Amino acid sequence: MNSKFVTEKYRYTYATTFRGESTITDGIMKFDCDTQESSLWARQGHSPGAPIFVADPDGVSEDDGVLLSVVLDGMTCKSNLLCLDAGKLAELGRADVKGAVVFGFHGKHVPVVGLPTGEY
Repeated sequence: MNSKFVTEKYRYTYATTFRGESTITDGIMKFDCDTQESSLWARQGHSPGAPIFVADPDGVSEDDGVLLSVVLDGMTCKSNLLCLDAGKLAELGRADVKGAVVFGFHGKHVPVVGLPTGEY
């Protein structure tokens, strides 16, 4: 959700979905708490991690901003950072990673010292 609304009434919340169409998560949902309607971003064989809302500093509406999610492409076994328009759940872009990023990366920090050299 938009962090500007943490202590206030908010309208939108975002989450991953488990609809049985992938081995892990299978979509990103936007839920409208006022209308009780939801919208969905999903791609066959893709498993997104928890979406993180980043507010547009010049935004007017509560959902003005983007969602960032690390997504595993089950077909290629590689991850990407997905950027969605939070208002429309439309894909704005993605940054590919050369391998898979572990799920549940929140709060896991690994020091660079002692890691083998190579491309990361």
